[in-house]
Amino acid sequence: MLNRAPGGGRTLGAEVPLAPGPVALVHRLDDDDHWVMDVDRSSLEVLSREESLLLLSSTGIGRVKFHVGTLPMILPVAFAQDDHGIVLRVRAGSQLDSATRGAVVTIEADDVNPDLGKGWTVAVTGVTSDISDPAELARARALPVDDRAGDATDRLVRISPALV
Repeated sequence: MLNRAPGGGRTLGAEVPLAPGPVALVHRLDDDDHWVMDVDRSSLEVLSREESLLLLSSTGIGRVKFHVGTLPMILPVAFAQDDHGIVLRVRAGSQLDSATRGAVVTIEADDVNPDLGKGWTVAVTGVTSDISDPAELARARALPVDDRAGDATDRLVRISPALV
């Protein structure tokens, strides 16, 4: 679990400090106090839910994957996170507008440094819901969701993370 340390730093649990910045990943200690990391069949590191959401919060641009009829669609999207999930501003009348009404979608973001051959990708799948409670709506409107193309007819939608 990621926590805030005195002075604004972050820690994993109570004792392992994280360096500033979004790419500070901490691995777990094994029974012999050696640092280890979990990897998948492709030798890619598997991040915890907390690490994944921390990385996702470091960027505000990603891709949202949804269905139009039976066909998959992927569009770039600006987003922000709050305590309950991922918030998107959805333009009224758009393909994303009709696809985010109680639907299951996936949002994905990444950061890659080709010079170092390193990077990360985080995908979050969940059910969308309109933010309609006035207090929640006011908090969501205060989030740094890019609204350059927004207007009064936009909806604010939350993706509640089920799979991270």
